[in-house]
Amino acid sequence: MPNKSLAEQWLVKAWHDLKSAQILYDAGHFTDSIGCDCQQAIEKMLKSFLAYENKKIKRTHDLAKTPLVLSKTLGMQKTPAQKCISSMAVFARPA
Repeated sequence: MPNKSLAEQWLVKAWHDLKSAQILYDAGHFTDSIGCDCQQAIEKMLKSFLAYENKKIKRTHDLAKTPLVLSKTLGMQKTPAQKCISSMAVFARPA
């Protein structure tokens, strides 16, 4: 049975991250924080799918792994977007 309430909680958190990024962007401040807020928003949006399906949500901030978990858990094939996120995540990691 879908868990709409939990999925909505994740989406509200994602919205807050996006709004924080927008406020910082509009003020012309802290581009590194803007990137972190956007990354967190994407992560939380992806995790909302798992929440909706009542699947276990692992504590990770790895955007390369989250789509893979989604595809395995929800029986989805790897999409071009997942491949793109995986390749971008490699370049975004600190050295």
